[in-house]
Formats: sequence, structure tokens, C-alpha cells
Amino acid sequence: MSNTFEIRAFNHKNNCFKVQAYGNIKRAKEVFADKIDMMKKSHAALIASNLPTTALAKSVQLVAYNDARTWLEEIESFEI
Repeated sequence: MSNTFEIRAFNHKNNCFKVQAYGNIKRAKEVFADKIDMMKKSHAALIASNLPTTALAKSVQLVAYNDARTWLEEIESFEI
């Protein structure tokens, strides 16, 4: 049995609006780090322009689960 790694993005209402799946942890962690960097830059740019940030992701979560979906584990999370 193998694992799937997902990056889940949540909006300001804490609703999940985007899910991306990866087959290996190394790639998932690389993309997760890129997403955090992009979130920080995007939020800062909108705040600097005095614009609302509600259209952007407020938090992201990296999770893993097995193919049978008998367990789910949060690996990392970040909230702006």
C-alpha cells in the first residue's frame, strides 16, 4: 500500500477550495513551501495596496493518507 500526499488550501471562512495530490513526500513538501511563500507575498501585496485579502488562501495543510483511506495524518500546516 502506498501513501498519497495532499496540499489543501482554505479560505477565510475555513472552507477547503483547492486540493492537489502528490505521489511522494519530497515533491509535496517542495510545493507546500512554495505555496507558503506565495501566500505571504500575495497577502503583503494586497495589504500594501489597501485591498481585501479574502479572495486568497488563509491557510494551507499538508496531509498524508494511505490508498485504503484508513488513516489521515496532518504533516504540516500554515495560517497567515
